[in-house]
Parts: sequence; C-alpha cells; structure tokens
Amino acid sequence: MTLYRARQAQIIGTLARGWVYFPRARNGWISQLPMIETYMTTGGEARFDTPLGSLELIHTKKEGILNAKDIYWSVSRNIWVATPERAFSDLRYVGRNLDLISKPL
Repeated sequence: MTLYRARQAQIIGTLARGWVYFPRARNGWISQLPMIETYMTTGGEARFDTPLGSLELIHTKKEGILNAKDIYWSVSRNIWVATPERAFSDLRYVGRNLDLISKPL
C-alpha cells in the first residue's frame, strides 16, 4: 500500500508535511492509543484538542502533590511525571475512565 492510499484509508495520519503517525499504536499499560491524555494540575482546568487526541488538565486539591517519592522531574520532558502506579491512582481519584488500562504482569 502506498503512503497516499494509507492516508486516504486513514490507516496513518498526517501531523505536518513529512510527518505521519500510526493511530493504532500501543504503549505501556494502555492497550490502545488514548484519545484523551489527562494531566493533574493544582492550577485551572482546561482541554486542548489536537490531531492526535485531546489533552485534559484536571485540577486537584490534594496536598503535597509534588512532595512524594512517586513523582519526579523529567528533564527531557520539562514536566513533573508520576509513576504508572501513581497515575493510575490519580485517574481513579478524579473519576476518569480506566477501561483501557491493563497492568503488565
């Protein structure tokens, strides 16, 4: 199948000229590519829609959210990152859908 036909059949998507992505890719604990990525914040809530899905900022009132051993500063991403276990716990705490999550053995 040519690149043109793959785009037409929506097997791959285009991000920008010369940049494509495969929306059916799988990653980590999540068995499918999520359409919404959720980020916890002590600031305001917001939602940003992109060609790859949506980014959702969820406000939390938890105290000491960054003073924990299960959150670390990622230099490469320039953002605080939670361990998979903490992310799972936080998603459950704010009542988000956990259907796509399957912990590896």
